[in-house]
Amino acid sequence: MTGVGSLAGSTTFLLTFLWGTCLYFGKRELPSTSSESKDSNCQTSLDSPTPVTDSKNSTLQSLSLRKQLSSSLTGTGVTIDPETIITARIMFTSLVPFIVLQIPIILKLSSLRHIVTLVALIVSVSFLLSYFYYQIFEPSIQKRRLEFVMNEHLLHDFLKHIQKHAEGKLLTSQGAPNLEVIRSLFQNFDLDKSKDLSHDEVLKIIRGIWTEELHHKGAEAVMKDLDLNCNDKVCEEEFMTWLTKRLLLSKHEGKSSFNKSTLDNLFKQRKTQYERSKHLICEISKHAQNSGLGNLLTDDGELNQPVVKRLFNEFDLDHNNCISLSELRTAIQGIKFEQTGSSQEEVLAHLMKELDKNEDQEIDETEFLNAFTKLLGSKTTMDDIYLEVWKKTEELFDEKEPRGLNLDSLKEWATPISLLLLGTSMLSLFSSPLVASVQQISKAAGIPSFFVSFVLIPLATNTRRARAIIASANKKKRRTTFLAFSEIYGSAFMNNTLGLSLLLAIVYFRGLAWDFSAEVLIIVIISAIMGSIGCLCSRIPLWTCFIAYLLYPLSLAFVYVLNSFYGWL
Repeated sequence: MTGVGSLAGSTTFLLTFLWGTCLYFGKRELPSTSSESKDSNCQTSLDSPTPVTDSKNSTLQSLSLRKQLSSSLTGTGVTIDPETIITARIMFTSLVPFIVLQIPIILKLSSLRHIVTLVALIVSVSFLLSYFYYQIFEPSIQKRRLEFVMNEHLLHDFLKHIQKHAEGKLLTSQGAPNLEVIRSLFQNFDLDKSKDLSHDEVLKIIRGIWTEELHHKGAEAVMKDLDLNCNDKVCEEEFMTWLTKRLLLSKHEGKSSFNKSTLDNLFKQRKTQYERSKHLICEISKHAQNSGLGNLLTDDGELNQPVVKRLFNEFDLDHNNCISLSELRTAIQGIKFEQTGSSQEEVLAHLMKELDKNEDQEIDETEFLNAFTKLLGSKTTMDDIYLEVWKKTEELFDEKEPRGLNLDSLKEWATPISLLLLGTSMLSLFSSPLVASVQQISKAAGIPSFFVSFVLIPLATNTRRARAIIASANKKKRRTTFLAFSEIYGSAFMNNTLGLSLLLAIVYFRGLAWDFSAEVLIIVIISAIMGSIGCLCSRIPLWTCFIAYLLYPLSLAFVYVLNSFYGWL
Protein backbone atom coordinates (compact mmCIF):
# COMPACT_ATOMS: atom_id res chain seq x y z
CA MET A 1 0.00 0.00 0.00
CA THR A 2 2.85 2.38 0.83
CA GLY A 3 4.64 1.59 -2.42
CA VAL A 4 1.51 2.08 -4.54
CA GLY A 5 0.79 5.36 -2.72
CA SER A 6 4.32 6.56 -3.40
CA LEU A 7 4.07 5.55 -7.07
CA ALA A 8 0.73 7.30 -7.60
CA GLY A 9 1.79 10.33 -5.54
CA SER A 10 5.09 10.81 -7.41
CA THR A 11 3.45 10.67 -10.83
CA THR A 12 0.68 13.00 -9.70
CA PHE A 13 3.15 15.43 -8.08
CA LEU A 14 5.30 15.59 -11.23
CA LEU A 15 2.43 16.04 -13.70
CA THR A 16 0.28 18.43 -11.64
CA PHE A 17 2.02 20.56 -9.03
CA LEU A 18 5.50 20.59 -10.60
CA TRP A 19 4.14 20.86 -14.15
CA GLY A 20 1.94 23.83 -13.21
CA THR A 21 4.76 25.54 -11.29
CA CYS A 22 7.10 25.23 -14.28
CA LEU A 23 4.43 26.75 -16.49
CA TYR A 24 4.03 29.69 -14.11
CA PHE A 25 7.76 30.39 -13.71
CA GLY A 26 8.59 29.79 -17.36
CA LYS A 27 5.75 31.87 -18.82
CA ARG A 28 6.53 34.32 -21.58
CA GLU A 29 4.43 36.29 -24.01
CA LEU A 30 3.05 33.84 -26.54
CA PRO A 31 3.43 34.59 -30.26
CA SER A 32 0.46 36.61 -31.49
CA THR A 33 -2.26 35.00 -33.58
CA SER A 34 -4.77 36.51 -35.94
CA SER A 35 -7.43 36.53 -33.24
CA GLU A 36 -5.09 38.27 -30.85
CA SER A 37 -4.33 40.80 -33.56
CA LYS A 38 -8.03 41.53 -33.86
CA ASP A 39 -8.26 41.94 -30.11
CA SER A 40 -5.38 44.38 -30.15
CA ASN A 41 -7.10 46.37 -32.90
CA CYS A 42 -10.25 46.48 -30.83
CA GLN A 43 -8.20 47.58 -27.84
CA THR A 44 -6.61 50.32 -29.95
CA SER A 45 -10.02 51.62 -30.90
CA LEU A 46 -11.07 51.58 -27.26
CA ASP A 47 -7.92 53.38 -26.20
CA SER A 48 -8.22 56.03 -28.90
CA PRO A 49 -9.09 59.49 -27.61
CA THR A 50 -12.86 59.41 -28.14
CA PRO A 51 -15.03 61.60 -25.96
CA VAL A 52 -16.54 59.59 -23.08
CA THR A 53 -18.55 60.71 -20.10
CA ASP A 54 -17.29 60.40 -16.53
CA SER A 55 -19.93 57.80 -15.77
CA LYS A 56 -18.35 55.50 -18.32
CA ASN A 57 -14.79 55.84 -17.01
CA SER A 58 -15.18 53.28 -14.24
CA THR A 59 -16.81 50.83 -16.66
CA LEU A 60 -13.95 51.24 -19.13
CA GLN A 61 -11.37 50.79 -16.36
CA SER A 62 -13.12 47.63 -15.18
CA LEU A 63 -13.18 46.29 -18.74
CA SER A 64 -9.49 47.18 -19.13
CA LEU A 65 -8.55 45.27 -15.96
CA ARG A 66 -10.56 42.27 -17.09
CA LYS A 67 -8.95 42.42 -20.49
CA GLN A 68 -5.48 42.62 -18.94
CA LEU A 69 -6.23 39.60 -16.75
CA SER A 70 -7.65 37.70 -19.70
CA SER A 71 -4.66 38.68 -21.81
CA SER A 72 -2.29 37.48 -19.09
CA LEU A 73 -4.02 34.11 -18.80
CA THR A 74 -4.34 33.50 -22.53
CA GLY A 75 -1.54 35.61 -24.01
CA THR A 76 1.28 34.35 -21.80
CA GLY A 77 2.48 30.81 -21.30
CA VAL A 78 5.09 28.51 -22.81
CA THR A 79 5.75 26.95 -26.17
CA ILE A 80 7.17 23.44 -26.39
CA ASP A 81 9.24 21.98 -29.18
CA PRO A 82 8.69 18.72 -31.13
CA GLU A 83 11.21 16.84 -28.97
CA THR A 84 9.19 17.65 -25.83
CA ILE A 85 6.04 16.49 -27.60
CA ILE A 86 7.78 13.19 -28.43
CA THR A 87 8.76 12.79 -24.75
CA ALA A 88 5.11 13.35 -23.74
CA ARG A 89 4.03 10.66 -26.20
CA ILE A 90 6.62 8.28 -24.78
CA MET A 91 5.20 8.96 -21.31
CA PHE A 92 1.77 7.97 -22.69
CA THR A 93 3.04 4.47 -23.47
CA SER A 94 3.77 3.88 -19.77
CA LEU A 95 0.00 3.65 -19.21
CA VAL A 96 -0.31 0.38 -21.14
CA PRO A 97 0.69 -1.96 -18.26
CA PHE A 98 -1.71 -0.08 -15.91
CA ILE A 99 -4.55 -0.65 -18.37
CA VAL A 100 -3.56 -4.33 -18.71
CA LEU A 101 -3.91 -4.70 -14.92
CA GLN A 102 -7.53 -3.53 -15.11
CA ILE A 103 -8.62 -6.16 -17.64
CA PRO A 104 -9.58 -8.87 -15.09
CA ILE A 105 -11.58 -6.32 -13.10
CA ILE A 106 -13.36 -4.93 -16.15
CA LEU A 107 -14.15 -8.42 -17.51
CA LYS A 108 -14.70 -9.85 -14.01
CA LEU A 109 -12.13 -12.62 -14.52
CA SER A 110 -10.62 -12.90 -11.06
CA SER A 111 -9.07 -16.29 -11.88
CA LEU A 112 -6.74 -14.65 -14.42
CA ARG A 113 -5.36 -12.00 -12.07
CA HIS A 114 -2.08 -13.81 -11.44
CA ILE A 115 -1.46 -14.33 -15.16
CA VAL A 116 -2.41 -10.75 -15.99
CA THR A 117 -0.01 -9.53 -13.30
CA LEU A 118 2.79 -11.43 -15.04
CA VAL A 119 1.78 -10.01 -18.43
CA ALA A 120 1.72 -6.47 -17.03
CA LEU A 121 5.14 -7.04 -15.45
CA ILE A 122 6.58 -8.22 -18.77
CA VAL A 123 5.05 -5.26 -20.62
CA SER A 124 6.31 -2.77 -18.04
CA VAL A 125 9.88 -4.15 -18.07
CA SER A 126 9.80 -4.29 -21.88
CA PHE A 127 8.82 -0.64 -22.10
CA LEU A 128 11.55 0.29 -19.62
CA LEU A 129 14.22 -1.55 -21.61
CA SER A 130 12.84 -0.12 -24.86
CA TYR A 131 13.25 3.37 -23.41
CA PHE A 132 16.92 2.63 -22.73
CA TYR A 133 17.28 1.18 -26.23
CA TYR A 134 15.58 4.24 -27.74
CA GLN A 135 18.02 6.62 -26.03
CA ILE A 136 21.02 4.62 -27.25
CA PHE A 137 20.05 4.09 -30.88
CA GLU A 138 17.75 7.10 -31.36
CA PRO A 139 19.52 9.49 -28.99
CA SER A 140 17.33 12.59 -29.41
CA ILE A 141 17.05 12.96 -25.62
CA GLN A 142 20.78 12.54 -25.18
CA LYS A 143 21.45 15.03 -27.96
CA ARG A 144 19.48 17.68 -26.12
CA ARG A 145 21.51 17.18 -22.96
CA LEU A 146 24.74 17.09 -24.96
CA GLU A 147 23.88 20.41 -26.59
CA PHE A 148 26.06 22.23 -24.08
CA VAL A 149 29.01 19.97 -24.93
CA MET A 150 28.43 20.69 -28.61
CA ASN A 151 28.44 24.42 -27.93
CA GLU A 152 31.70 24.08 -26.02
CA HIS A 153 33.29 22.33 -29.02
CA LEU A 154 32.14 25.07 -31.40
CA LEU A 155 33.36 27.79 -29.05
CA HIS A 156 36.75 26.11 -28.82
CA ASP A 157 37.02 26.27 -32.63
CA PHE A 158 35.97 29.91 -32.56
CA LEU A 159 38.71 30.74 -30.05
CA LYS A 160 41.36 29.09 -32.23
CA HIS A 161 40.05 31.03 -35.24
CA ILE A 162 40.23 34.49 -33.65
CA GLN A 163 43.71 33.76 -32.26
CA LYS A 164 44.88 33.73 -35.88
CA HIS A 165 43.52 37.26 -36.39
CA ALA A 166 45.19 38.73 -33.30
CA GLU A 167 47.97 41.28 -33.85
CA GLY A 168 50.24 39.60 -31.36
CA LYS A 169 49.92 36.88 -28.76
CA LEU A 170 46.80 36.84 -26.58
CA LEU A 171 48.95 35.85 -23.59
CA THR A 172 51.97 37.76 -22.35
CA SER A 173 55.30 36.10 -21.62
CA GLN A 174 54.23 35.92 -17.95
CA GLY A 175 51.13 33.92 -18.97
CA ALA A 176 48.60 36.69 -18.28
CA PRO A 177 46.02 37.94 -20.81
CA ASN A 178 47.37 40.62 -23.16
CA LEU A 179 44.54 43.10 -22.72
CA GLU A 180 45.83 45.57 -25.31
CA VAL A 181 45.91 42.88 -28.00
CA ILE A 182 42.42 41.70 -27.00
CA ARG A 183 41.11 45.27 -27.14
CA SER A 184 42.64 45.89 -30.58
CA LEU A 185 41.16 42.57 -31.77
CA PHE A 186 37.69 43.79 -30.81
CA GLN A 187 38.27 47.10 -32.60
CA ASN A 188 39.30 45.25 -35.78
CA PHE A 189 36.14 43.13 -35.65
CA ASP A 190 33.98 46.25 -35.06
CA LEU A 191 33.73 47.20 -38.74
CA ASP A 192 31.21 50.03 -38.34
CA LYS A 193 33.06 51.45 -35.29
CA SER A 194 29.84 51.43 -33.25
CA LYS A 195 31.67 49.99 -30.21
CA ASP A 196 29.37 46.96 -30.49
CA LEU A 197 29.60 43.76 -32.50
CA SER A 198 26.34 43.12 -34.33
CA HIS A 199 25.08 39.70 -35.39
CA ASP A 200 26.25 40.33 -38.96
CA GLU A 201 29.75 41.25 -37.76
CA VAL A 202 29.93 38.04 -35.72
CA LEU A 203 28.85 36.09 -38.80
CA LYS A 204 31.71 37.64 -40.78
CA ILE A 205 34.17 36.63 -38.06
CA ILE A 206 33.12 32.96 -38.10
CA ARG A 207 32.90 32.69 -41.88
CA GLY A 208 35.06 29.83 -43.05
CA ILE A 209 35.41 28.05 -39.68
CA TRP A 210 32.79 25.33 -40.13
CA THR A 211 30.89 23.56 -42.86
CA GLU A 212 27.49 24.84 -43.96
CA GLU A 213 25.84 22.23 -41.73
CA LEU A 214 27.45 23.63 -38.58
CA HIS A 215 27.59 27.29 -39.63
CA HIS A 216 24.17 28.21 -38.24
CA LYS A 217 24.69 26.28 -34.99
CA GLY A 218 28.13 27.80 -34.59
CA ALA A 219 26.85 31.34 -35.07
CA GLU A 220 24.04 30.74 -32.58
CA ALA A 221 26.41 29.23 -29.98
CA VAL A 222 28.98 32.04 -30.34
CA MET A 223 26.40 34.84 -30.15
CA LYS A 224 24.67 33.24 -27.14
CA ASP A 225 27.96 32.89 -25.28
CA LEU A 226 29.27 36.36 -26.14
CA ASP A 227 26.05 38.32 -25.61
CA LEU A 228 25.91 38.33 -21.80
CA ASN A 229 23.05 40.83 -21.42
CA CYS A 230 20.98 39.33 -24.29
CA ASN A 231 20.56 42.55 -26.29
CA ASP A 232 21.74 41.01 -29.61
CA LYS A 233 24.95 43.06 -29.46
CA VAL A 234 28.40 42.39 -28.03
CA CYS A 235 30.13 45.34 -26.37
CA GLU A 236 33.86 45.58 -25.70
CA GLU A 237 33.49 44.58 -22.05
CA GLU A 238 31.49 41.46 -22.98
CA PHE A 239 34.08 40.50 -25.62
CA MET A 240 37.02 40.97 -23.24
CA THR A 241 35.28 39.09 -20.44
CA TRP A 242 34.42 36.20 -22.75
CA LEU A 243 37.86 35.96 -24.33
CA THR A 244 39.66 36.20 -20.98
CA LYS A 245 37.58 33.35 -19.56
CA ARG A 246 38.05 31.28 -22.72
CA LEU A 247 41.82 31.71 -22.53
CA LEU A 248 41.69 30.47 -18.93
CA LEU A 249 39.53 27.52 -19.95
CA SER A 250 41.96 26.64 -22.72
CA LYS A 251 45.00 27.00 -20.47
CA HIS A 252 43.59 24.80 -17.71
CA GLU A 253 41.95 22.28 -20.04
CA GLY A 254 42.43 18.75 -18.77
CA LYS A 255 42.97 19.64 -15.12
CA SER A 256 40.72 17.51 -12.93
CA SER A 257 40.20 20.37 -10.47
CA PHE A 258 39.10 22.88 -13.11
CA ASN A 259 35.45 23.87 -13.10
CA LYS A 260 33.99 26.38 -15.54
CA SER A 261 31.29 27.45 -13.08
CA THR A 262 34.01 28.29 -10.56
CA LEU A 263 35.59 30.64 -13.08
CA ASP A 264 32.25 32.30 -13.89
CA ASN A 265 31.55 32.77 -10.19
CA LEU A 266 35.00 34.27 -9.63
CA PHE A 267 34.52 36.83 -12.39
CA LYS A 268 31.10 37.76 -11.10
CA GLN A 269 32.31 37.96 -7.51
CA ARG A 270 35.38 40.04 -8.30
CA LYS A 271 33.43 42.42 -10.53
CA THR A 272 30.83 42.92 -7.80
CA GLN A 273 33.57 43.57 -5.22
CA TYR A 274 35.32 45.99 -7.55
CA GLU A 275 32.14 47.98 -8.26
CA ARG A 276 31.26 48.06 -4.57
CA SER A 277 34.75 49.24 -3.62
CA LYS A 278 34.60 51.95 -6.28
CA HIS A 279 31.22 53.09 -4.95
CA LEU A 280 32.52 53.31 -1.38
CA ILE A 281 35.61 55.27 -2.44
CA CYS A 282 33.39 57.64 -4.46
CA GLU A 283 31.27 58.26 -1.35
CA ILE A 284 34.44 59.05 0.62
CA SER A 285 35.48 61.40 -2.21
CA LYS A 286 32.15 63.24 -1.93
CA HIS A 287 32.65 63.52 1.81
CA ALA A 288 36.12 65.01 1.31
CA GLN A 289 34.79 67.57 -1.14
CA ASN A 290 31.87 68.53 1.12
CA SER A 291 34.25 68.83 4.08
CA GLY A 292 36.33 71.44 2.30
CA LEU A 293 39.37 69.22 1.71
CA GLY A 294 39.02 69.57 -2.04
CA ASN A 295 38.30 67.37 -5.03
CA LEU A 296 40.17 64.04 -5.09
CA LEU A 297 40.35 64.20 -8.90
CA THR A 298 41.93 66.90 -11.03
CA ASP A 299 40.22 68.42 -14.06
CA ASP A 300 42.09 65.88 -16.22
CA GLY A 301 40.61 62.98 -14.29
CA GLU A 302 43.88 62.14 -12.55
CA LEU A 303 44.20 61.55 -8.81
CA ASN A 304 44.83 64.73 -6.80
CA GLN A 305 47.47 63.30 -4.49
CA PRO A 306 47.82 66.35 -2.13
CA VAL A 307 44.09 66.20 -1.36
CA VAL A 308 44.24 62.42 -0.84
CA LYS A 309 47.14 62.89 1.57
CA ARG A 310 45.16 65.51 3.50
CA LEU A 311 42.27 63.04 3.68
CA PHE A 312 44.67 60.36 4.97
CA ASN A 313 45.91 62.73 7.68
CA GLU A 314 42.33 63.48 8.70
CA PHE A 315 41.62 59.73 9.10
CA ASP A 316 44.94 59.21 10.96
CA LEU A 317 43.75 60.49 14.35
CA ASP A 318 46.91 59.62 16.34
CA HIS A 319 49.22 60.86 13.54
CA ASN A 320 51.40 57.73 13.47
CA ASN A 321 51.23 57.51 9.64
CA CYS A 322 48.89 54.52 9.83
CA ILE A 323 45.11 54.19 9.97
CA SER A 324 43.95 51.49 12.36
CA LEU A 325 40.58 49.71 12.28
CA SER A 326 39.21 51.88 15.10
CA GLU A 327 40.37 55.06 13.36
CA LEU A 328 38.73 53.98 10.10
CA ARG A 329 35.51 53.21 12.00
CA THR A 330 35.53 56.70 13.55
CA ALA A 331 36.30 58.32 10.20
CA ILE A 332 33.40 56.75 8.28
CA GLN A 333 30.77 57.32 10.97
CA GLY A 334 29.88 60.69 9.49
CA ILE A 335 29.71 59.40 5.90
CA LYS A 336 26.40 58.26 4.43
CA PHE A 337 27.05 55.33 2.10
CA GLU A 338 24.08 55.15 -0.24
CA GLN A 339 22.84 52.08 -2.17
CA THR A 340 25.15 49.63 -0.40
CA GLY A 341 22.49 47.60 1.37
CA SER A 342 25.02 46.81 4.11
CA SER A 343 25.50 47.72 7.74
CA GLN A 344 28.28 50.05 8.83
CA GLU A 345 30.34 47.13 10.14
CA GLU A 346 30.07 45.36 6.76
CA VAL A 347 31.15 48.55 5.01
CA LEU A 348 34.05 48.88 7.44
CA ALA A 349 35.19 45.29 6.83
CA HIS A 350 34.99 45.73 3.06
CA LEU A 351 36.96 49.01 3.15
CA MET A 352 39.61 47.49 5.40
CA LYS A 353 40.02 44.55 3.04
CA GLU A 354 40.30 46.85 0.04
CA LEU A 355 42.73 49.35 1.61
CA ASP A 356 44.88 47.04 3.76
CA LYS A 357 46.68 45.04 1.05
CA ASN A 358 49.42 43.59 3.29
CA GLU A 359 46.77 42.48 5.85
CA ASP A 360 48.58 43.89 8.90
CA GLN A 361 45.37 45.51 10.19
CA GLU A 362 46.80 48.98 9.48
CA ILE A 363 46.62 51.19 6.39
CA ASP A 364 49.74 53.16 5.58
CA GLU A 365 49.86 56.17 3.27
CA THR A 366 51.12 54.16 0.29
CA GLU A 367 48.27 51.64 0.53
CA PHE A 368 45.80 54.49 0.90
CA LEU A 369 47.12 56.26 -2.22
CA ASN A 370 47.29 53.06 -4.28
CA ALA A 371 43.68 52.14 -3.49
CA PHE A 372 42.39 55.58 -4.47
CA THR A 373 44.55 55.57 -7.62
CA LYS A 374 43.16 52.18 -8.65
CA LEU A 375 39.52 52.96 -7.94
CA LEU A 376 39.33 56.65 -8.90
CA GLY A 377 42.22 57.47 -11.21
CA SER A 378 42.24 54.39 -13.45
CA LYS A 379 40.91 54.97 -16.96
CA THR A 380 40.72 51.24 -17.80
CA THR A 381 38.75 50.08 -14.79
CA MET A 382 38.02 46.55 -16.10
CA ASP A 383 41.66 45.66 -16.76
CA ASP A 384 42.45 45.32 -13.07
CA ILE A 385 39.52 42.93 -12.71
CA TYR A 386 40.62 40.70 -15.58
CA LEU A 387 44.22 40.49 -14.38
CA GLU A 388 43.28 39.99 -10.73
CA VAL A 389 40.73 37.25 -11.50
CA TRP A 390 43.20 35.56 -13.83
CA LYS A 391 45.86 35.55 -11.10
CA LYS A 392 43.49 34.33 -8.38
CA THR A 393 42.06 31.60 -10.62
CA GLU A 394 45.49 30.28 -11.51
CA GLU A 395 46.45 30.29 -7.84
CA LEU A 396 43.24 28.43 -7.01
CA PHE A 397 43.78 25.63 -9.51
CA ASP A 398 47.51 25.38 -8.86
CA GLU A 399 46.67 24.72 -5.21
CA LYS A 400 44.01 22.15 -6.03
CA GLU A 401 45.80 20.29 -8.81
CA PRO A 402 47.93 17.42 -7.45
CA ARG A 403 51.51 17.56 -8.72
CA GLY A 404 52.66 14.71 -10.89
CA LEU A 405 49.40 12.74 -10.64
CA ASN A 406 47.07 11.85 -13.49
CA LEU A 407 43.78 10.02 -13.08
CA ASP A 408 43.82 6.89 -15.16
CA SER A 409 40.70 5.54 -16.85
CA LEU A 410 40.13 2.93 -14.12
CA LYS A 411 39.89 5.56 -11.39
CA GLU A 412 37.69 7.76 -13.56
CA TRP A 413 35.26 4.86 -13.91
CA ALA A 414 35.56 3.76 -10.29
CA THR A 415 34.39 7.08 -8.80
CA PRO A 416 30.96 7.34 -10.50
CA ILE A 417 30.31 3.60 -10.19
CA SER A 418 31.11 3.64 -6.47
CA LEU A 419 28.80 6.63 -5.99
CA LEU A 420 25.98 4.82 -7.79
CA LEU A 421 26.48 1.74 -5.63
CA LEU A 422 26.58 3.89 -2.49
CA GLY A 423 23.35 5.63 -3.46
CA THR A 424 21.62 2.32 -4.23
CA SER A 425 22.76 0.88 -0.89
CA MET A 426 21.48 3.93 0.99
CA LEU A 427 18.07 3.65 -0.69
CA SER A 428 17.89 -0.05 0.14
CA LEU A 429 18.85 0.50 3.79
CA PHE A 430 16.46 3.40 4.36
CA SER A 431 13.44 1.99 2.50
CA SER A 432 12.24 -0.21 5.37
CA PRO A 433 12.51 2.52 8.04
CA LEU A 434 10.71 4.88 5.66
CA VAL A 435 7.80 2.48 5.24
CA ALA A 436 7.71 1.89 9.01
CA SER A 437 7.60 5.65 9.62
CA VAL A 438 4.73 6.06 7.17
CA GLN A 439 2.81 3.28 8.93
CA GLN A 440 3.38 4.89 12.35
CA ILE A 441 2.30 8.35 11.12
CA SER A 442 -0.75 6.77 9.50
CA LYS A 443 -1.70 4.95 12.68
CA ALA A 444 -1.14 7.97 14.95
CA ALA A 445 -3.12 10.33 12.69
CA GLY A 446 -5.86 7.84 11.86
CA ILE A 447 -5.24 8.33 8.13
CA PRO A 448 -4.88 5.44 5.64
CA SER A 449 -1.21 4.83 4.80
CA PHE A 450 -1.93 5.38 1.11
CA PHE A 451 -2.71 9.07 1.66
CA VAL A 452 0.37 9.61 3.83
CA SER A 453 2.66 7.99 1.26
CA PHE A 454 0.80 9.76 -1.57
CA VAL A 455 1.71 13.20 -0.17
CA LEU A 456 4.81 12.92 2.06
CA ILE A 457 7.06 10.49 0.19
CA PRO A 458 6.83 12.27 -3.21
CA LEU A 459 7.61 15.59 -1.51
CA ALA A 460 10.64 14.09 0.23
CA THR A 461 12.02 12.23 -2.78
CA ASN A 462 11.35 14.84 -5.49
CA THR A 463 12.35 18.08 -3.74
CA ARG A 464 15.85 18.31 -5.21
CA ARG A 465 14.64 17.42 -8.70
CA ALA A 466 11.79 19.91 -8.40
CA ARG A 467 14.17 22.71 -7.43
CA ALA A 468 16.39 22.00 -10.43
CA ILE A 469 13.47 21.84 -12.87
CA ILE A 470 11.84 25.02 -11.54
CA ALA A 471 15.19 26.85 -11.64
CA SER A 472 15.58 25.80 -15.27
CA ALA A 473 12.10 27.07 -16.17
CA ASN A 474 12.62 30.29 -14.20
CA LYS A 475 15.38 31.34 -16.63
CA LYS A 476 12.50 32.07 -19.05
CA LYS A 477 14.54 30.92 -22.03
CA ARG A 478 12.80 28.77 -24.61
CA ARG A 479 15.48 26.07 -24.57
CA THR A 480 15.59 25.70 -20.80
CA THR A 481 11.78 25.60 -20.69
CA PHE A 482 11.75 22.80 -23.27
CA LEU A 483 14.22 20.82 -21.18
CA ALA A 484 12.23 21.42 -17.98
CA PHE A 485 9.03 19.96 -19.44
CA SER A 486 10.94 17.13 -21.11
CA GLU A 487 12.46 16.29 -17.73
CA ILE A 488 8.99 16.17 -16.14
CA TYR A 489 7.56 13.85 -18.80
CA GLY A 490 10.70 11.69 -18.80
CA SER A 491 10.63 11.42 -15.01
CA ALA A 492 6.94 10.47 -15.08
CA PHE A 493 7.69 7.69 -17.60
CA MET A 494 10.55 6.33 -15.49
CA ASN A 495 8.44 6.55 -12.34
CA ASN A 496 5.55 4.67 -13.95
CA THR A 497 7.56 1.90 -15.59
CA LEU A 498 10.33 1.35 -13.03
CA GLY A 499 8.07 1.79 -9.99
CA LEU A 500 5.35 -0.45 -11.39
CA SER A 501 7.88 -3.11 -12.44
CA LEU A 502 9.28 -3.35 -8.92
CA LEU A 503 5.82 -3.52 -7.34
CA LEU A 504 4.52 -6.11 -9.81
CA ALA A 505 7.64 -8.25 -9.31
CA ILE A 506 6.96 -8.36 -5.56
CA VAL A 507 3.26 -9.07 -6.08
CA TYR A 508 3.83 -11.83 -8.62
CA PHE A 509 6.72 -13.72 -7.01
CA ARG A 510 5.11 -13.62 -3.57
CA GLY A 511 1.74 -14.73 -4.91
CA LEU A 512 -0.07 -11.59 -3.71
CA ALA A 513 -3.20 -10.04 -5.19
CA TRP A 514 -3.13 -6.73 -7.07
CA ASP A 515 -6.10 -4.85 -5.61
CA PHE A 516 -5.36 -1.19 -6.31
CA SER A 517 -7.90 -0.26 -8.95
CA ALA A 518 -8.60 3.24 -7.60
CA GLU A 519 -4.91 4.10 -7.43
CA VAL A 520 -4.26 2.76 -10.93
CA LEU A 521 -7.21 4.75 -12.26
CA ILE A 522 -5.76 7.96 -10.78
CA ILE A 523 -2.39 7.38 -12.48
CA VAL A 524 -4.12 6.69 -15.81
CA ILE A 525 -6.39 9.76 -15.62
CA ILE A 526 -3.67 12.21 -14.52
CA SER A 527 -1.15 10.89 -17.05
CA ALA A 528 -3.72 10.90 -19.85
CA ILE A 529 -4.88 14.49 -19.20
CA MET A 530 -1.45 16.04 -18.73
CA GLY A 531 0.11 13.87 -21.43
CA SER A 532 -2.60 14.96 -23.89
CA ILE A 533 -1.78 18.60 -23.24
CA GLY A 534 1.88 17.93 -23.97
CA CYS A 535 1.10 15.86 -27.07
CA LEU A 536 -1.52 18.07 -28.68
CA CYS A 537 -0.52 21.62 -27.70
CA SER A 538 2.66 23.33 -28.84
CA ARG A 539 1.42 26.54 -27.14
CA ILE A 540 0.37 26.11 -23.51
CA PRO A 541 -1.34 29.23 -22.08
CA LEU A 542 -0.95 30.24 -18.44
CA TRP A 543 -4.53 29.34 -17.47
CA THR A 544 -3.64 25.66 -18.01
CA CYS A 545 -1.63 25.67 -14.77
CA PHE A 546 -4.92 25.98 -12.83
CA ILE A 547 -6.03 22.66 -14.34
CA ALA A 548 -2.76 21.08 -13.21
CA TYR A 549 -3.02 22.50 -9.68
CA LEU A 550 -6.67 21.41 -9.29
CA LEU A 551 -5.93 17.85 -10.39
CA TYR A 552 -3.65 17.30 -7.38
CA PRO A 553 -6.27 17.68 -4.59
CA LEU A 554 -9.00 16.24 -6.83
CA SER A 555 -6.99 13.04 -7.28
CA LEU A 556 -6.83 12.57 -3.50
CA ALA A 557 -10.55 13.23 -3.17
CA PHE A 558 -11.27 10.83 -6.03
CA VAL A 559 -9.40 7.94 -4.38
CA TYR A 560 -11.08 8.69 -1.05
CA VAL A 561 -14.56 8.60 -2.60
CA LEU A 562 -13.87 5.37 -4.50
CA ASN A 563 -12.43 3.67 -1.40
CA SER A 564 -14.92 4.92 1.18
CA PHE A 565 -18.22 5.04 -0.69
CA TYR A 566 -17.87 2.56 -3.54
CA GLY A 567 -15.64 -0.02 -1.88
CA TRP A 568 -12.88 0.11 -4.50
CA LEU A 569 -9.52 -1.24 -3.40
